[in-house]
Amino acid sequence: MRSQFVTVVVPDEASLVGARVATAGSHGSAVMKADGRLGKQIVGVSCFADPSMPRDKIALSESLAGRLGVQSGEQVALESVDARPVRELTLESLTEEASDALWRAVRQDRHLVGQSFWTGDDPDSILLDVADAQFRIRSFDDARPGELRIVTPDTSIELFVQGARIGLDIVVLADVSGSMGVDDLPAQSPERVVSRWLSSTPRYSKRIDALKEALMQMLDSRLRITGRESRMALLCFSNSVTQLFPRDAGMAVVDSRSDRQLIAEFRSAITSLSEYGSTAMAEAILRAAELLDTHGKDDNERLIVLVSDGKPYSPKGNDATGEVVQLRNDEVNLVNHLFRTRGIRLQAIGISDENLYRSWVQRSGQDHDSLRPDHGLIRELAMKGGGDPNRTGGIEVLEDFFQGIGSGYRRFVGCSSAETYARKLSERASRVVRDASAGLSQDERIALLDRFEGDAMALNGACGSICGKDIGEWMPFKIASPFIVARRTLAGLAVEDEKAFESFAKRLHTLMVQQGPGRRRPRDVGNWPNELAEWYGPMVQLTNKINIIRIFSAHDKNLDNPAELPDLDRLHEAMEHFVQRRQIAADDRGGWAQLAAAMLRETAELVHRCAVEATARAQSIGAVANETKRDTETDTVSEFDQSRLGTWQGRVRD
Repeated sequence: MRSQFVTVVVPDEASLVGARVATAGSHGSAVMKADGRLGKQIVGVSCFADPSMPRDKIALSESLAGRLGVQSGEQVALESVDARPVRELTLESLTEEASDALWRAVRQDRHLVGQSFWTGDDPDSILLDVADAQFRIRSFDDARPGELRIVTPDTSIELFVQGARIGLDIVVLADVSGSMGVDDLPAQSPERVVSRWLSSTPRYSKRIDALKEALMQMLDSRLRITGRESRMALLCFSNSVTQLFPRDAGMAVVDSRSDRQLIAEFRSAITSLSEYGSTAMAEAILRAAELLDTHGKDDNERLIVLVSDGKPYSPKGNDATGEVVQLRNDEVNLVNHLFRTRGIRLQAIGISDENLYRSWVQRSGQDHDSLRPDHGLIRELAMKGGGDPNRTGGIEVLEDFFQGIGSGYRRFVGCSSAETYARKLSERASRVVRDASAGLSQDERIALLDRFEGDAMALNGACGSICGKDIGEWMPFKIASPFIVARRTLAGLAVEDEKAFESFAKRLHTLMVQQGPGRRRPRDVGNWPNELAEWYGPMVQLTNKINIIRIFSAHDKNLDNPAELPDLDRLHEAMEHFVQRRQIAADDRGGWAQLAAAMLRETAELVHRCAVEATARAQSIGAVANETKRDTETDTVSEFDQSRLGTWQGRVRD
């Protein structure tokens, strides 16, 4: 169901965090469409019902209004849409804040769950509000354009920080045990080798070859980055642990500034990876930690990336099972210790899985416990080491992760806290809504000014006709040209604060008093017909109120000056006349909007009534009303009128 609403922009507050909006009755996820100063915009929102909302209005935060390019009083369309849950979500920080602080902010934020977002045509432009900041959505599962997605308590969240914004020291541990030679990974591309008999065979890759390809992609990504200094090392492990890069031990900076010889050395180290022996995993983790402690850069993030099929296989007779269990315990305890006491994170990536292995067994006819992937250990190591326990599988898992660390820093967050956002506007926000409801929407303002302009022209023409009939002299000045300018100015002027009201008061005064139908009768002309006095009397009284409000708002009168106390009393009386309030605080946005609306409504209604009565009187006395036709820029205008028009346009510019 699609509906149109008039916007009410309120200061940012807890109830409206995360593109949440308040209406009179709508709730749930929806798509909001706006056509403001930023052009056509579509965002996903979460709606809740608030008793303070009028049925035709929608409350949104200043932050969301800024993203949409809309102001209070403008219209937006709201369409209820079923949102599809997000299973996996990667958020990218747009600041240089430390990753620990960002991680805690995302982890502890209680407004993230329940946020909706519209996928649109540009995935890079999707933002979510997290912990008083905006995060860009870097990726999410099953991404499709043009649909509404929602973050749930089950959404698995990952944090990504651009490499240019953070220093990251990495030690890659490559499992080169014999099991890494199993070719059970389907090639990433659907390429097939076609025989001369037109039969086809799917391509498969060895576990070790998939690792080498992923490392090469990571290197290519690193070479495009120039940011904070980050260091790397590559170790392989089987029966023992060997450092392959850099050759001279230690760690080396690998980015766009690295020399060609160093990069060639890294490529050679990756190429040299080959499978043999059993798995010495615990020793490899300990060596990596020593490298980070000794050669890592102070204040850099420290990360061990362990890539393995997860089988620490080391058979030693009849008690082999017990020894493997003991080995696992040692590794898990070591990883947990490094993470909690030394701040070294470990991300374990599991190559292959049970289904891929079973398919390989059927093809090859081979099967041995030493070749079977063990992701139970991989997940446990990742959980204890601050990593993502879900990174297991085929080639795509390797490529996705290494491309990520090639360009930045990825950290597993898990599931965010359950949504606890306030489902009711604060009293402050409700007051803004109430005040805005008393103000004018843009459509209402334009419609009112359209009628106002027509009525002013009719009144001017009718009065001129009456004067011409009764005393043979045209009395009112032609006002079409300046009025058109004034009308256009007021139509685009949204009153949202005290400063905007000052501009409004100036322009309404110029329109009504200096150029319009409420100006005082010139002293040097003859007597007016009685009817004119009846109509212009109330207008003069009204314009006096407009004038005193304009003086105090536009000229910064000294309210403490005793000599100006009578004028101050007049000011309070004028404000009471329009809004039943003697004073409006400088930060009361709704109060100024309400005052402007009341002044414009009353002025327009008075001009309309006088125009109707003057036109009827002119017709009753048979006055010639040629002057009732709308003046145009091409009509003959007196030198006096031309002068007044120029003066008025100058005031508008000022």
